[in-house]
Amino acid sequence: MSLISIFAIGVREECFFRAIIQNILAKKYANTTKGVWLTAIVSALIFGLIHAFNVFSGVNALSAIIQAVTNVGLGLFYGAVYLRCKNIWALISIHALTDTVGLFASIFTTKSEIEIISTISWPSLIIGVAFIAISIFLLRPSKCKEIVEGFKSTNS
Repeated sequence: MSLISIFAIGVREECFFRAIIQNILAKKYANTTKGVWLTAIVSALIFGLIHAFNVFSGVNALSAIIQAVTNVGLGLFYGAVYLRCKNIWALISIHALTDTVGLFASIFTTKSEIEIISTISWPSLIIGVAFIAISIFLLRPSKCKEIVEGFKSTNS
């Protein structure tokens, strides 16, 4: 996998999960703090569940589940960042950066992508939980109020 394909994955996933799905949900529900959380959680759950389909590519079931849960945490983080900054290019860059870290880690192995994903382990869950904690901070009540006000002003 090259840096160009990593950037392309970030473009594709962020345009779909944040610019389309999360924006549709936000236009309907982001008029309350609970609605802001709903938009971030639903897009994160969809983002994580999509990664669970790697089981159909030969990834073992436990690793696919761990990858999905980890990606729910990442998706929540990406969603929180997007709700805060509303800049898809900044988010694409962050996504590409996180994927690049994985690319550089995989350079030192001769395993295939499926083998690498199949070795995803419990420490990956710690990463997912860390991103959830960061997301809770990013979507703390005072910031959710700012997000709500921003959506109210753009929708009026």
